[in-house]
Amino acid sequence: MSTVQEIEKAITQLPKDGLAVLREWFEEFDAKMWDRQFEEDAQSGKLEKLANEAIADFRAGRCVSHTEREKNIRIISARTATAQERRRHETESRKSQ
Repeated sequence: MSTVQEIEKAITQLPKDGLAVLREWFEEFDAKMWDRQFEEDAQSGKLEKLANEAIADFRAGRCVSHTEREKNIRIISARTATAQERRRHETESRKSQ
């Protein structure tokens, strides 16, 4: 049995409170690992290209404000809900014929 399998088995045997403690610990551990990787990538220059692309997009006017983005999401959501309702109504109409 591999170490991962042993860990998986041990996790399935944890009581609810032990699982909650593990989840909290892992979330913190995972966040620290992500932060460390991000710092390494930033220091090595891996993020330089992405940063330059973002700055160029901003300067070229290809970015929208958070408010504008939220407005667009609400519009799309409303259109999607309307289309879904129309399809549901059409499906019900066909069934009743």
